[in-house]
Amino acid sequence: NVLHRFHSVEAVVLVEGKEDVPFWEHIFGKFASFTVKVRDLGGKAEIEKRITQIEDGELRAFLAKDSDYEVMNPSEQHPNIVVTRGYSIENTLICGKTISKAIQTLALVSDSSYSENGCNRWLEEECEKLIELVSLDIANERTGAGIQVMGDNCARFMTTNRSSSVSREKVVAYMEGLPVLADEGIPSEIEKISRALGGHYKDFIRGHFIFSKVHRYISLAVERLRKRVSLSNEALYSVLLLAFESSFDESHEHYSHYRNEIQRVSS
Repeated sequence: NVLHRFHSVEAVVLVEGKEDVPFWEHIFGKFASFTVKVRDLGGKAEIEKRITQIEDGELRAFLAKDSDYEVMNPSEQHPNIVVTRGYSIENTLICGKTISKAIQTLALVSDSSYSENGCNRWLEEECEKLIELVSLDIANERTGAGIQVMGDNCARFMTTNRSSSVSREKVVAYMEGLPVLADEGIPSEIEKISRALGGHYKDFIRGHFIFSKVHRYISLAVERLRKRVSLSNEALYSVLLLAFESSFDESHEHYSHYRNEIQRVSS
């Protein structure tokens, strides 16, 4: 309550990091019937601590967080806790429309051969190549083996150093060298959940991993249309965020999820 009065708002929303703030500001600004101040906590450990305090009734605030692999087993959340539709914020920011808009913005063109449909088709095809790897990552998470399966960067799985296409051969060879037992039922779980929620395979891929893949695709597209550009992760995140904010409507596959989440915590 002191925080609410300090920020002259009706509610405070706690998030993990600074880069999460503008996303959740947009989501609450679009759907909430009350004013909010979004504050970052500086790390996942702090998020877990605040979740406990909220659940125990020691803290009156809202909290917004990544679903991580809870996306595989959605559970009822505390009335003050909101989660992403996919693994993380990046899984919502990244879609055919935002990729196409980012390419146009960075290449300084009003239109390009990289249409929304074309970008979405590329995204779907590439994510489908990763399902077995994602399934192994989920199996590793469930058993608590603690082995790094996917990591945060896609580079080792690309056909070449300057490619945005996954090499199935590299994926298979990498998986065969990992001491993780595959769960053959997970791919069908992913398919079932994706079909039931009208989602996309990208929803189940680690956010930083898929971001690194899209970074390659956009950088190469801009180079073909204009010239090679130096594009930092921070710069691309900002461009994708702006593209998302300007185009987030009922046509986005995650729109109803966030609308329902904010309505749930508003009731």
